[in-house]
Amino acid sequence: MEPYIKFYKGEIGTTKDNFFIQEIMAFSDSRLEHEHAYIQFVFPNAESPVPFTTEEAQNMLQCASVMKRVRGMVFKMMGFWGIGTNGAAVWIMDTHRFNTRVATTNHNQLRVSRMLKFFRMLGWTEYIDNMKILLSENVSPDSTAMRFWRAI
Repeated sequence: MEPYIKFYKGEIGTTKDNFFIQEIMAFSDSRLEHEHAYIQFVFPNAESPVPFTTEEAQNMLQCASVMKRVRGMVFKMMGFWGIGTNGAAVWIMDTHRFNTRVATTNHNQLRVSRMLKFFRMLGWTEYIDNMKILLSENVSPDSTAMRFWRAI
């Protein structure tokens, strides 16, 4: 079975720190901010150290229990970044969080990039389009991240 499906099923932990999905879901904001390697398993993509494949993405989409956890993780990280979400709709729900964690250059911009690439592999184009609109309206158009996000 593919590693990311096993991870989201709670059968294996992350490669570097051996965090299980249940542990990450319970992380405080401080822990989400200061731990770094978990994000590669939470939002994998083709460039991840253990590459996430198109086949694995399709298999993930077909497993209801995995997708429930994927959506839960998306909701958790979006809230951490100050972004509200309901389905594919997105909005800024906490301006301070958004401005300090996403609108300014920092490692969270890289995390957002990773999430968008993950969404692309899942075929969540409406989510990507809505995130790109939100980001383009609230992040400097001159930022490196903004230029990168436009290309996803």
